[in-house]
Amino acid sequence: MFEVCMEMYIALARQFGYQGHVSLAVGQQLRVALSAIMGEAVGHGPQQWVRNSEALSLEILRQASRLAGISSNYSFDRMADANQNLRVLFMHRSAYHAARLEASLLPQILTNVDRHNASSPVDLFTNLVSLSPSVPPLPTLSRSGITDTFAFAHLHPETAKLTDLANRITHITLLHWRVWGPIAYVQHDESPAFSASTPDTQARPPPTNAEQEASVPPSMRTGEPLESGQEPHVQHHSLQ
Repeated sequence: MFEVCMEMYIALARQFGYQGHVSLAVGQQLRVALSAIMGEAVGHGPQQWVRNSEALSLEILRQASRLAGISSNYSFDRMADANQNLRVLFMHRSAYHAARLEASLLPQILTNVDRHNASSPVDLFTNLVSLSPSVPPLPTLSRSGITDTFAFAHLHPETAKLTDLANRITHITLLHWRVWGPIAYVQHDESPAFSASTPDTQARPPPTNAEQEASVPPSMRTGEPLESGQEPHVQHHSLQ
């Protein structure tokens, strides 16, 4: 949602005639102001952003005007248009930025999973759950401007929170897999799979009661021998 606001901020600055680059400090200043407006509601879902769209759009409009060096006096229609535009962006652009965020987090999560797959539960908690994540210093930009607004997600101090989020997801994933992996996800077939290219296609003798009982899933076994003519429900394989 921050990236949606940044997208509108840059678009307004361009409309006001500003053609310069948007520095990291300027982007961070906007984030601080928007965070103050949202308060504790910042992480409680998109609806909270929509409810605060009027105040958010006004602050975006004010800062974009200041960046372009024009007056901050607006008509009611201008403020209403800004509010409506931000609501439309929240509806149509938030999914795009969320997908970009997921594309950024997923490789880090998968790397963490490979790195800590063999760690003990204590080591997992120690390495992946930080009670007070440190905020890294702001990096220097290698180019004069930022054309991709999503770049702010990787350059502002919120990067520490994103890293912490990836670590916590990794922690939950590994613990979940260790409990449910062999139960719900990985199913081992105890009998060798019948190959369609097997040359032996001759009729086989009917299975004995012991063989029939062994083919029944353990959860369905009652301990009583199968009666004559009673067959378990097994998967059939066609012979080529």
